[in-house]
Amino acid sequence: MFIFFRKLLVFISLLSVVFIFPVLVIFYGKEYMSYKEVVDKQLQYTETLFGFGYNETTFFNYKKHLVEVKNPEIIALGTSRVMQIRESFFKERVNFVNAGGGGRSLDETLEFIKSINKNSSIKLIILGLDREVFYSKSDYQSDLEDDILPFRIAEVSFSMSRRIYLDYFSKKYSLINLIQKSEVSNNIGVSALLKDDGFRYDGSYKYGSAMDSKDRKEYLFLKTKEKVNKIKNNNFDYEQDRIYLERNFEVLRSII
Repeated sequence: MFIFFRKLLVFISLLSVVFIFPVLVIFYGKEYMSYKEVVDKQLQYTETLFGFGYNETTFFNYKKHLVEVKNPEIIALGTSRVMQIRESFFKERVNFVNAGGGGRSLDETLEFIKSINKNSSIKLIILGLDREVFYSKSDYQSDLEDDILPFRIAEVSFSMSRRIYLDYFSKKYSLINLIQKSEVSNNIGVSALLKDDGFRYDGSYKYGSAMDSKDRKEYLFLKTKEKVNKIKNNNFDYEQDRIYLERNFEVLRSII
């Protein structure tokens, strides 16, 4: 029995060592923070970018909390295509929140609008309507979060440990660089800290690494080529598209 427990202890010790590195990445990357903490930090330091690298989320609750706290007059809703609209784009100073990502499908957009406080100051909603939202299965799945700090760190570290190691050994980042950035920057998340990618305090998105890339033209060319090939090789199911289209138009009527 003693030998068994000794072997079990050794096994647990070795297993713990494997997860030490991912825990350090999540901790110094600040990927354990809740949406409330993120929004509070952004309101306190408006230059703060929020961009998780490993804590996967749909951003529904983040954008919802941002709207509740800022109580804007104008919001933008839709997929990533509306995320570039910024508060500074308006001629007159207005309280604006870009809630793009809070409504990636029409069902999700409808739920987001329903979640808005009836006493809010919103006067205008800029609604992005991409082709994809009409020809895709529309559903709603908000990302629930656990506000208990140890659970958040453990969940992300365990679920993303393989990817964290792969990125590290592919030399996409170094732990020392991450720690240094974490100590001097208010940015939240590995992407925000290392790539300057993330959501601004008004909810708009900054594509830092893509915009600063010297190979941006080549990158855009490859992405466009990939998209064209995907369209060419796609086997369209026109009957299914028709069903999705009819249903999504009904959801759009409810939104309006």
